[in-house]
Amino acid sequence: YEEPVQILYAQGKSEVFKRSEVATQLTLGWYEEPVVQLYAVEDRMMLVVESEVASYLTDGWYEEPVQILYAQGKSEVFKRSEVATQLTLGWYEEPVVQLYAVEDRMMLVVESEVASYLTDGWYEEPVQILYAQGKSEVFKKSEVASKLESGWYEEPQAPIRICIDAGHFGKNNYSPVYPSYCESVMAWKLHLLLKKELEAYGFEVITTREDRNVDLEYEMRGGKAEGCDLFLSLHSNACDVEREDKAVIIPYQDLPWTDIDDKSRVIAEKLGACIRDVMGLSSYQIFPRKDDEDNDRDGNGVLDDEYYSVLFAARKVGTPGVIVEHGFHTNTKCAKWLSDDGNLEKLAKAEAAVIAEFFSVKMVEK
Repeated sequence: YEEPVQILYAQGKSEVFKRSEVATQLTLGWYEEPVVQLYAVEDRMMLVVESEVASYLTDGWYEEPVQILYAQGKSEVFKRSEVATQLTLGWYEEPVVQLYAVEDRMMLVVESEVASYLTDGWYEEPVQILYAQGKSEVFKKSEVASKLESGWYEEPQAPIRICIDAGHFGKNNYSPVYPSYCESVMAWKLHLLLKKELEAYGFEVITTREDRNVDLEYEMRGGKAEGCDLFLSLHSNACDVEREDKAVIIPYQDLPWTDIDDKSRVIAEKLGACIRDVMGLSSYQIFPRKDDEDNDRDGNGVLDDEYYSVLFAARKVGTPGVIVEHGFHTNTKCAKWLSDDGNLEKLAKAEAAVIAEFFSVKMVEK
């Protein structure tokens, strides 16, 4: 050359320039040292002179294209040439989330797909199925301890079945002192309200009749309690004295060969106290009644049968049972109280709570 020259460098090449041109070429992408293309995440690139490469390689730059891959709770930068292999080893091209399902199932899902899995039985933290009377529900494991204290169980519970009998049929047993009151109408309303309240606790409830106007023989009504855990026959009482205002609960008589009489007596006491308090009655009476001494109803040679046919039949099929007399409709105050649908709702709620407590069942919200 006829004047001084200098080698300048660009990516992958070098060239000789006159010294007088160097300053200009340095502004046009040429370097006075060999340069190297470095790469960073998000497709960033940069030319760096060779003497500075080492410092960049410790600061998030790489000598070939790179990509961030993700695994559970972490991310890492890999060379693009390694990505295909890493994707077969549990790494993902997007951030991932650990999702959980019942039976301790787990799955890693890319973030963009999480929402669709959360509507399809998957959760963002470990879950467990809990059970209550008649239902089951999935809860976060962090909630399980508190749910177990509020009426849920870790295993399915056999349904507790209750049979409710509405005393009498049609429109029978009017009050002589409050003529608009009818025992059969009240009993029908109350048994439907009580059924609803018990079902809210998860009990399985059956009734002896589907139509208020259709009668059914007493023993057939009691016999429908077969396979149930409790039989209730709902009534109001009557006598010749208006001042009588107590509740009367009729359980089984004392029987030495079974414990269903004991259960009958316990629930009778609890319901008696409940009705007394809710209706504001003076007291309650537990009144078991044995059949006449000369009447062997079941023909087993033992004179120990129940006097009331519904209880005779319920006892025969092995179900604890009681007749529940809600005060006396020959008492004006009592008949008037039982004529109020709002009062019947209070009574149903209170009786359901007593029955739930008897069976150690707690109200649970679905």
